This record gives sequence, structure tokens and C-alpha cells, in this order.
Amino acid sequence: MSRVIRLLLAAYTVGAAGFVAGAATAQDVWLQIEAQPSRAEAVEAARDYAGQIEDVAGFRLGSSAWYAITVGPLTEDAAAATRSDLRRRGLIPGDSFVTDGQSFGTRFWPAEGEEPAGVDTAQALPDAPDTEGDAEDATADAPSAAEDALADAVVAAQDAAGARTGDTAPEAGQPATEASTGTATGTTSDTSSQTAADTETVAEARQSERALDGEARRELQRALRRLGFYRGPIDGAFGRSTRAAMSDWQTDVGADPTGVLTTAQRAALARAYAARVEEEGPAPVYETVAEARQSEAGLSGEERRALQRAMQWAGVYDAAIDGAFGRGTRAAMGDWQARKGYDVTGVLTTRQRDELMADYNAILEGLGLDLVRDDTAGIEMRMPTALVEFSRYEPPFAHYDAIEDGAAYRVLLISQDGDGDTLAGLYDVMQTLEIVPQDGPRDRDDTVFRLEGQNADFVSHTEAGLVDGSVKGFTLIWPRGDEERRARVLDEMRQSFAPIPGVVMPDRVGAPDETQRVDLLAGLQIRRPELSRSGFYVDAAGMVLTTSDILGSCGRITLDEAVEAEIAAQDDASGLALLRPQSPLSPSDYARLQTATPRLQSEVAVSGFSYEGVLGAPSLTFGRLADLRGLDGADTVRRLEVGTQPGDAGGPVLDATGAVLGMLLPRNEDGGRVLPDGVSFAADSDTIAAFLGREGVQVSEAEDRSTLNPDQLGRKAGGMTVLVSCWD
Repeated sequence: MSRVIRLLLAAYTVGAAGFVAGAATAQDVWLQIEAQPSRAEAVEAARDYAGQIEDVAGFRLGSSAWYAITVGPLTEDAAAATRSDLRRRGLIPGDSFVTDGQSFGTRFWPAEGEEPAGVDTAQALPDAPDTEGDAEDATADAPSAAEDALADAVVAAQDAAGARTGDTAPEAGQPATEASTGTATGTTSDTSSQTAADTETVAEARQSERALDGEARRELQRALRRLGFYRGPIDGAFGRSTRAAMSDWQTDVGADPTGVLTTAQRAALARAYAARVEEEGPAPVYETVAEARQSEAGLSGEERRALQRAMQWAGVYDAAIDGAFGRGTRAAMGDWQARKGYDVTGVLTTRQRDELMADYNAILEGLGLDLVRDDTAGIEMRMPTALVEFSRYEPPFAHYDAIEDGAAYRVLLISQDGDGDTLAGLYDVMQTLEIVPQDGPRDRDDTVFRLEGQNADFVSHTEAGLVDGSVKGFTLIWPRGDEERRARVLDEMRQSFAPIPGVVMPDRVGAPDETQRVDLLAGLQIRRPELSRSGFYVDAAGMVLTTSDILGSCGRITLDEAVEAEIAAQDDASGLALLRPQSPLSPSDYARLQTATPRLQSEVAVSGFSYEGVLGAPSLTFGRLADLRGLDGADTVRRLEVGTQPGDAGGPVLDATGAVLGMLLPRNEDGGRVLPDGVSFAADSDTIAAFLGREGVQVSEAEDRSTLNPDQLGRKAGGMTVLVSCWD
């Protein structure tokens, strides 16, 4: 029997109820949700609402160009309750209103020939609409009297008209055809045979259904949902959407789609559900928007902030991490849902929140990110304990070194007594260490500083601040090229960093050992230049003369490892270079050139950083003027008899009065020629004066002819000699 004939027969049999699906009675009203200025926009809006709300309908408003989206028909009391419920759950606008529908014209949604989602017109059972979680067991266990009466009327009408004739399912043992079994989504032929043999009437099924408790009713909804027939709430209320799901399942297994499951059908559904769970594992959590909002309300402030951080990491959120789910957070949730292929609601379900956080935390797997409490440093913080472990204390640092030899992973905890001056000093000192490369941002104020640096091998992040009369902080060193994990680990460390009140690392904790070196600071390598040479000031503005042989390979040049300098001029033929400091300098002394011809075999002294800055001050090496010319007869060079080191090159050569005779040149022993020890060469003062004059530097000539003793000469040389360092 066709669905329409069965529907009309049921309606005729009911008689006084006067129920015909899709038509409103005189006392019915409508809940108008919104109106759209075009049919296309109205259809799109109706479709969106119909995905979340039962009984959505759309009508043209009279003969105007506007189209109304509604819910109904409803009784006046039901309309008021529905409006309140849907507004509370955020599913309809706040200005929705109840109307008698007198202004409605042609219906455009659902389209002619279609039925509203969730309504089974074959049965036309006036079940109460689903409440999406509001109905509990009491409601679920007590179907209405009208519902029972109508069900009985339908059965009577079907029996009187021979309703089962032509719609009879195959008898037990009879081979099931494709038409009788359907697609059997998630079910088996065993299910079909079980339902085929079922003789329980709809009224009897209703009667047995009443015996189900709330949990049994919810479990039935879970089974329908897991097998793909139901998308409504798990509330135990058998409303229109649940009845529609039951009907769809019955159709799928070849039974009459009555919308009421018999005892045998409920058992068959349970078996199919159990088989699906056994095959695929526990069911994922599905939630309606209302249920998702309800579960979301139970999140703590930190859990809400964690979701925002996860969305920020996923690239869909760029606002404040404040735990407030405002418009920006909702938009980000919608963007994430769209990216993952979910319905875009702007409210994450429990399952979606779990997936987002699982993605966020997956990158941390295998790092052993655990909370570490260091009671000596007075700091508690999460660390990647699968990569680093405690090594030693060397104040103000607690060293946590890489577990794997040669790996770049490293963590330092910083802890020392001090104030703002201590913090500023630490800021300066940290930048001299190799673990803080120069390439990176720097930020400091009176209470905190942050240092970042990177080179070809690793990325370093240091931050420290004032905490109750002490300085506390940390450094994270991570291999370059693993930025995603580094950023997550750094975020976890920053979020978990917690100073332990009243506990600061003692100044003398840890025992000294043979690994101590002058180029280490608290166990950390001080940054060293690629190489260093000497130079000397040639005027009061701090211009520096040095050797040109190393400058071409320098990434940057410093004076005394503190002042950045640039090349102002260079003459490779004479081996001279002029450096200009990038910040103002006022040297304590500068060179006065000896313009008179020096005496052969007179005593000279070379001032220079023989050990490339290890000693921290220039050395004075004494010797003699061996010749006024070079070995090849060049008169621009003086040959010296003095033992020098590579670091001395570029330093001034002084006579006994402290006047500058020349600049020490590097020993160029190429072409297989090796000079005897003690043979050195210097560019003479005339060559220096000519070079400086071309560059606009005012040359000062020596006037004092008095001889200086070694101490006086050393002080004069020390005032003008400068360490020139070449960095990569």
C-alpha cells in the first residue's frame, strides 16, 4: 500500500483528531525565525536551519518579494516553549516571533513532493519534538496518551483495510530479495530474517517499548546513531527524529517502516550495534550543537585557553589567549571545522576538541615533556626529559645537557640573588656566550629580558626576570630546522615556569674540576671571534689603523670586542686598512708619528695582542731596528729583529720616546720560503702618513724627544693599542 493511501487511511480512521500531515489546524501558529529578500537566500537559510531544527518550513510573505523561514505548525503553548528553548540554545535569532500565518503565501520549503526532515508521513505520529538533551528519563518513559491513541487508530485502520496485504515481509526461511533486505547498512542478513519473522503489531510494539527505562532508550538511540540512521540528541525521548531513524532502519532491513521497533527488531538492532562496536571499536562521541555547548560549559579556564592556543598553533586564531569564547574564537572554531571537513557551527564538540588537542600535542610525543622541580635553583618547569638530563651546577646556571652525545638540545635554569643591575649585567654577559648567537631579536626593560639567537646549527631562547629579590629564568637551545617542535616546547616551558619562593641557587654550589678554562663562563663557552689582530688609534675621534690581510673574510669587525667598526679605507699593496668605529670613541691616547729617520739597531717595541685577546691587554715585545728597507730593497718597509706572534700584526712599532715608527705587518711566508725566527717587517711612518692623508685623517707628529722607561712606554702603548676582531 502506498505511503499516501496509508496516511489518508490513518487520518480517516482517527477522525476527530483531524490530523493531516503538512496542514495546520485552526488553532495552530508558527514561529517565524527570519525573512530573506530573495527565494535563493531563503532556501539556503531554511536548509541551514533544517539541519539543526525539526519542522522548518518556508513561505512567501503574501505577494511581496520576501520569504519567511518558520517552525511549525505548533500550538500556541508549544510555540512559546519552542521559541524559548531555541533562543536559549542559540539556534534562532532573539527577535523570532509567533505568528498565526495569515500573511503566508506559497510554501517554498520543503519543496512540493518533499517532506520535512524527520517527519514520517506514512505514520504521521504526532510525537513530541526532540528536546536535544532537556528531556530526561521521566519524559522518555511516558509517551503521551494522544500518541498511544493515534498509534492504536493507525493499527485499526491498517487492519480494517488489509494494510499488510502487499507489504508483507518474507516469511521465515524464505530467501530475502534485494528489495526486502535493502542496503543493510551496518546490519546482516540475519537481521533481515529476524525482522521478517516478527509478528508483533505496532500497538504491541508500543506496549513493549513503554517498559524500556531511560538508559535502554538512550542506548537504542546510540545504536541508531552508530549505524548511521540517527543524528539527534541521546536523550531517551523518542521524538520525530528518533522515529524517522527507526523507520529508516526498518526500511534498510526489509521491515515495514512503522517508526516503532518491535521487541525482535530492538534485539536485532542491538546485535548489529554490538557487531559494529566489535569491528570498529567504541563509538566516537557525536553531539548536537546544544550538547556541544553544554559540554563546553564545563571546561575550566585553562582548558579554554589551551583550546585557543591549539587553534593559534593550527593557524586559525590570532587573538588574545584569554579563555573567552567570543566572536573571534567562534570564527576560528568554524575555520578549523571547515578545514577538517566538519559542519561549520563555530562550537566544537567533545570529539572535535579532543582531535584539536591531539593534533596540538602529537608533535610532543616522544619528548618526555614532564614537570621538573629543581630545589637548588628554586625553579619548577616542564622540560623535554627524553632529550636532556641534569648535568651540573655552575652558578648562576643549572645545566641540563643533551642525553645523546653531540645533540644540540640543552636547557639552562638561571637563578641568582640580585636586583635590576644584576639583571642588566646578566643580559650583557649572556650575549658574550656562544649559546646566544648574535643573529636574533633582543628585548630588555627594568624587570625582564629576552634574547633570541640562531646560527647554522641551533636556535637559542633566553628569558629572565626579577622575582622577589632574585633573578630567575631559563635558556632553551634546540637544533635548527625543527621549528615546529621547538616552538611548542618553548611554549610549554614558558607556560609552566614557576619560581619556588624563597629558594635561590647558592653562589658556591658545585665543585670545581679540570674542565675549568678562562674562555668559559659558568661552564659555558664565551663567544670567540674567528681571529683577532692588533690596531692602534690614529686620532682623537677613534679612527683605527690595522692590517688589511684579514678584513675581507669578516662578517663583522669589532674594536676591543665591544664596539662595532667598519672599513673606511684599505690599501692591500701597503697592507694598511683604516677602520671607523660605528659609535663615538674617545681613546686615552693615539699615535704620534716619528717623521725623523730612525737610527739603525736602535731599540724598538711592538705593542700588540699577541694571544688574540686571551690576556685582555696588549703585550709589549722589545727588539731592534735591523734595516730601513725590506729584503727586496723596498724603502717603504722597515725590517725588525723582534719575536712576534700573529696577533701582534697591525700593532704600532714604537721607538724609545713612544713615537710610532711604523705598523707591524703579518709574516707572509709563501712560496716555500721560511724566514728565521725573529724576522718581522713594518710599514714605515711615511707610508702610514701618506695613506692617512689621502683619507682625510689629520696626522700628528711626535714632538717629545725624551726617552721613556719600560713602564711609561707600556702605558703609552696600552692607551693607543686596540684589539681588532673578525667575526663570521
